[in-house]
Amino acid sequence: LWHHPDWFSFRDAVARERCLYFSANATRRFWDAPFKANSCLVFGNETDGMPARILEKHPEQCYRIPMRSGLRSLNLATAAGIVLYEAIRCVGAPVTAGFV
Repeated sequence: LWHHPDWFSFRDAVARERCLYFSANATRRFWDAPFKANSCLVFGNETDGMPARILEKHPEQCYRIPMRSGLRSLNLATAAGIVLYEAIRCVGAPVTAGFV
């Protein structure tokens, strides 16, 4: 886990092809994401979500958690947990005591 003070620091430090973006406004489903051991999972903030410019610039790397229409969106912590566990499953990381 890395913390970057702002978007520009992150953008300059991480190769774009490693990034998978998650947004309620994306069209692809999260279980179709090509998770790899070095993937960077990027979520928008709780209030505004993923900026439209990211969705427009990288549509092939944007994914959503499907939900029934008319329901409120998941909170950020829940969405991140769902996606993280799918990523762990996909890369075959061992889930042992003390892993998470």
